[in-house]
Amino acid sequence: MPAYNQLWAGTESRHTGRYVHCPAGTTTLISLPQAYNQGSNTAPAYFNYTRTFVPRVPLTDPTGWDLDVSNNIGVSTTYMSGNGQPLMSIARNATWNKDLIVPYDHRPSLTSVGFLPYTAPAKAKFQMNPLADQRTYYLAAYPPEEGAAYSKSVITDVNDVRTSAGYTPGKSFSGQDRGTTGTAAPNTAADNIECYLHSPVI
Repeated sequence: MPAYNQLWAGTESRHTGRYVHCPAGTTTLISLPQAYNQGSNTAPAYFNYTRTFVPRVPLTDPTGWDLDVSNNIGVSTTYMSGNGQPLMSIARNATWNKDLIVPYDHRPSLTSVGFLPYTAPAKAKFQMNPLADQRTYYLAAYPPEEGAAYSKSVITDVNDVRTSAGYTPGKSFSGQDRGTTGTAAPNTAADNIECYLHSPVI
């Protein structure tokens, strides 16, 4: 049995035939936006995207590359909004004949979130609800983490004192708001900062 980090409070359980360390406590997950085809959050009729083809074997005819689902060609696509913000990135056949999808969340907020990638069947194309699909994927793959498969950074500004907090993925971290915090504040008279003026001699 592997050794476990004693600073990570939790219990042991067996999952998919192996021991894993299960974090204790309650998880508070971020809310997810609506799918692209729900309510006012509608999918555009045409998508903005950039697509890159990288042959993995010698090829001379590019005809049909866009439809190729074999491992002969690496196809990477990034879908973007009208403002040029990435909505999701899809790497075809990136892992075990599955596509690797990275979803992005651009809702205006002082909290920025970075989602871990997840897999989907090959040639997945544009996903209508990638953030919910990502959570479902990690809930099934790593149940003890309870869907906290994202990092986040939070910025607050109170009375000219700015605080930034960073949380790595995982239930024990972003799921329970355990991370690192930094504070920036203007100097005051109590700091006794010395100022020196230099006048050049002419």
